Amino acid sequence: MSDSATPARGANAEQGFKVSVPATIIYPERHSSRMSYRIPSEERLAEAIFVVTYRRKQIGSQREMVEAVLEELSKDGEGYRVSGERIRRVAVENDVGDLTIEYSEREGALPEECPVCRGRMEPVTNADLSGRMVEIGRKCASCPYSTGMRRRVPSRYTFSKARR
Repeated sequence: MSDSATPARGANAEQGFKVSVPATIIYPERHSSRMSYRIPSEERLAEAIFVVTYRRKQIGSQREMVEAVLEELSKDGEGYRVSGERIRRVAVENDVGDLTIEYSEREGALPEECPVCRGRMEPVTNADLSGRMVEIGRKCASCPYSTGMRRRVPSRYTFSKARR
């Protein structure tokens, strides 16, 4: 009897032999270390965000914004790539577009870092009846995100032209 065929046992005994094939690991060819795409500078990305928000009154989702910004960046002839998170951060940090956030509430600990821009969260406090300061929520130091004692999770981002 060879290693690749073993007799079947139990209910499948009438069906004959069971063939097992040794696993073969195929490693993909290594490509050169040169990337086939480029990452835009913060200045070029801010410019593209500004142009997109200036041309369109409102962009209803982060996915739409990414597609519109990539279309604007493709006019340079470069193969740019950019994530939705980076577009959000650059729009907020450079004040090139307004960001409106819709939330859903979840149970869990309050965030230490902003889920929108990765900025620092500051405590929102209030005095209780005995005069002690109590944390009632947190807000981001650099973008419009804030949360109460029930953690608010961003569920939709809407981009529009920056009000100046």
